[in-house]
Amino acid sequence: MLRFRRASDLEGAGSIRVWARTTPHFRAELEQTADREERNLPVAGALRARYRRLGEGFLDGLRGGFAIALHDPSRALALLARDGMGHESLAYSLTDEDLAAAWNEEDLVGTAGVTGEIDRSRLAEFYANCELSSTRTLFAGARVVAPAEMILVEKSTVRQRKLSKPNLDLRLRLSCWEEYVERFAELFRQAVDRNVADCDRVGVLLSGGLDSSPIAACARRALSTRTGRADPGEEDRVVALSWRLSDAETNEQSLVEAVVAHCGLDLEWIDCDDAGPFLPLDRWPVHPATPEQTPYRWFHQRAYERAAERGCGVVLTGFSGDSLYGNARGWAWDLVRDRGLGVTMDRLRECARETGWPRTLRSQLLSPLLPRSRGLREAYAPYLTASARELLTRRSPYPPDVAVARRPRQARRVLALLDAHGGQVERYYTAPLGIDARTPLRDFDLVQFLLASPAHLLQQGLETRPVLREAIRGWVPEEVRRRRDKASFYEIVERGLERVRRTWARRLLESPDALWRELVEPRAVEKWITAPLDRGWDTSGLLHLIYGELWRLKRSGVGLGSLETEG
Repeated sequence: MLRFRRASDLEGAGSIRVWARTTPHFRAELEQTADREERNLPVAGALRARYRRLGEGFLDGLRGGFAIALHDPSRALALLARDGMGHESLAYSLTDEDLAAAWNEEDLVGTAGVTGEIDRSRLAEFYANCELSSTRTLFAGARVVAPAEMILVEKSTVRQRKLSKPNLDLRLRLSCWEEYVERFAELFRQAVDRNVADCDRVGVLLSGGLDSSPIAACARRALSTRTGRADPGEEDRVVALSWRLSDAETNEQSLVEAVVAHCGLDLEWIDCDDAGPFLPLDRWPVHPATPEQTPYRWFHQRAYERAAERGCGVVLTGFSGDSLYGNARGWAWDLVRDRGLGVTMDRLRECARETGWPRTLRSQLLSPLLPRSRGLREAYAPYLTASARELLTRRSPYPPDVAVARRPRQARRVLALLDAHGGQVERYYTAPLGIDARTPLRDFDLVQFLLASPAHLLQQGLETRPVLREAIRGWVPEEVRRRRDKASFYEIVERGLERVRRTWARRLLESPDALWRELVEPRAVEKWITAPLDRGWDTSGLLHLIYGELWRLKRSGVGLGSLETEG
């Protein structure tokens, strides 16, 4: 952690100091744009030399992931910076007298302005399970540097400088469908290549779906290209890490095995029948900075542990795929312009066979003609109190310029602070195992391409992800490429919640110190404890309440296992 008294510590006679966390893509960019003196230096040394050469603009135009702190005593200046997609993170607290910065926001508790008090607005966002609107953390007074932001702190002034981020004004139009597909395929492969450039053995969370399967195929291709061997040796394998459950609803075994055989992967089955939420409670992982969690935490942890046993330093995930290809409002209008009325009518007829012509015309043709800003309206959880809703309605959307995007809802999801935050949360669980979980689908250039492209690349009638499906022809088995469904894991979550409701949920949630009070309606909490749960808001609301109270207990030093032994 860095700490400065602004009046006295920023200025001095020492040398420039640099602290950095960077991705392979950023390090490659740094090397490619370095002058002769900067080449072959360690990252901190190269950044220091680049800053001396270019000044405050030393990060301009760089698109890879980074979080950087720099102190220049000769200018009495400290700067904090973060990449445009938020791949890396840096937290800080700032007052008129002091500046503190740390990789993790919990480390700022006790610095000037950060007492450990909970930020109620941020807590309301957590219970609402909605997008984040600012860089506030759950610790009042502590913030994270925003993506694409540089903060420059001097003795008496604070300035901001904008860095490279996806351009929401950009509108891409290529000459033909085939050119879109070719360009997309190139960017997809590049995104995966960037994430495996520094490793020989890679794990992939493989479901047999449309996100993880092409990632695994491209990772296998990248390692083969690098080694020059069609069949990589034991030291440079791609290991497929696949969850296995006995429920028919979640059984993707045949698709996974087809991908493994087609791509030449190593397969590690991760048995998860006994990996439900909160089992065992005394070992349930809780992040020190946030209650945010997934009910499938043990699924992930078992996969990461197996990856570590197999010697994988990197695990690739298909995280963000639904966001990247979603919200394809106006696909029919884009399609008729680019590919003609005949193709468009074929797609509309497919929709009409499912839903009828009146609904098809309303949803696929008329609705997209309404103002794009309508898509940014949020429907808040019905269980929130009036005070929670008041806190949420004061917020501004993020990114601030999201309304100018070709598809504002897609841009809000793809560039969401919540997704960037989720990547940092996951690092807490992977780092002790020596694993770095990476998300190729959040690659800067891939995101820019799909944000700027016509909507018919994302959806055409009933067909989702059409550009992806066409690009990966031959990369994955046909049954995967044509897949329409997704596995559901609701049953294992519901079983876990039923057990919790029968045992310790009431003791936990009815505590007078519970965090949810004043933000969640008590009658909703009582219903979740005693009445049947509906899939959707009920399940989500109860999970968030449990996550919040387990976090509160953990912060207070109480062992979670005590909940199961009380009463």
